[in-house]
Amino acid sequence: MDKLNGGKMIATGSSSCVIHPNIKCLNNTHKKRDKKKVSKIVFGEKASEYTHREKYINDTVKRIPGHKDWALIFDDICKPPAFKESISIDKGITECFDGEDTALLHSGMESKKVSLFNENSIMLIGDFGGDTLGNYFKKKLKIDNSKYIKDLEKEFLSLMKKFKNLFIGLVELNKYKIIHLDIKHNNIVTFKGNFKFIDFGLSNLSSNKEHFLKRSYNEFNTKRIYLLYPLEYIYFNISEEEINLELEKIKVIGFDEFRNLTDIYISINDRFSRNAKDDLISILNDYKTLDYDSFIKNDYTDLINGIDTYSFGMLMPILFYSNDILKYVDNSKLLSDFFDLFKMMCEPYYKNRVHIKDAYDIFLKLLEKYNANDKKSRKRKTSKSKKRQSRKSKTRKIRKSKTRKGIRSKIN
Repeated sequence: MDKLNGGKMIATGSSSCVIHPNIKCLNNTHKKRDKKKVSKIVFGEKASEYTHREKYINDTVKRIPGHKDWALIFDDICKPPAFKESISIDKGITECFDGEDTALLHSGMESKKVSLFNENSIMLIGDFGGDTLGNYFKKKLKIDNSKYIKDLEKEFLSLMKKFKNLFIGLVELNKYKIIHLDIKHNNIVTFKGNFKFIDFGLSNLSSNKEHFLKRSYNEFNTKRIYLLYPLEYIYFNISEEEINLELEKIKVIGFDEFRNLTDIYISINDRFSRNAKDDLISILNDYKTLDYDSFIKNDYTDLINGIDTYSFGMLMPILFYSNDILKYVDNSKLLSDFFDLFKMMCEPYYKNRVHIKDAYDIFLKLLEKYNANDKKSRKRKTSKSKKRQSRKSKTRKIRKSKTRKGIRSKIN
């Protein structure tokens, strides 16, 4: 029996799951399970289409010089073993089938999902990363003492140093016209001391407008405001009738509750001194009179190219909010300076949003500024520590001298 039998499902979607460590392919490649590898199993009627598209984007990223510094990608594609054999390798695979009866799955009787798994499943295999950005943030940036602001600044600056490669990655992706389209705290993982992007399953070339139009419309049809997409992208591809219905919903229900997560969206925009409600209403009204065909032809690519910048700029504000520390930002010059950069990155209007290359340049200047301050602070502390040690040493010498004099006096 495989020594690594009984791994762990580390992520799941409606028709996919990621298993660690990896399982073997049907053709017996990757026969041994490797703790450094994961398997992403995609099943369903469009499994082949989705998986081959993701493999194509991964192969495109692989051709970018230096991609290993900021991305973990899937290297191989194959057919997984049949469901019965797959769960004998790793029982965690049953968690892929949300809502299915576990006993039924293990009985060998084929449910619809098991049938789709056996007929259409495709598997990607790639490197395994470590902790997600979300988990890292919770562990490192937490309130646990009276000197919290100083500790928060120290951990935040350490975190930002690890972000350097991510900024480089976004600059490179932008240069090669690749949009990740799924930048979030669960899709950034630690790997050998740095952070890297994972999961290019929604990614595509910016020239594939149909892909991005479909994604934006799917997101519009949810019940939430997706915090990591600019609203202009979510609302662009809807009809005038749908725009009017959305405006009516805001009027009747109120902006605070017309969609899930609106309260978080409002809080973050309040921190940035922006009126979230006015911005959305303005966007919707602008779209009512927009020349759609002309915009698609001349401007839409610019909107698409700014999505990843927006998503990346929203990461820290969302994590600060979720961990109840957004309120501390204004108490720190360091945090405020970085949040000014995030504000430029998540500007609601793509024409006013900072370009990722310019954002990276600003980021480097902030790192240089606060790294220098940190070095000066450590130098002062070292100097003070040496002075204290010197004073203590002198005090000990004086005491020893007095002691020796006292002893000689008694002897004489």
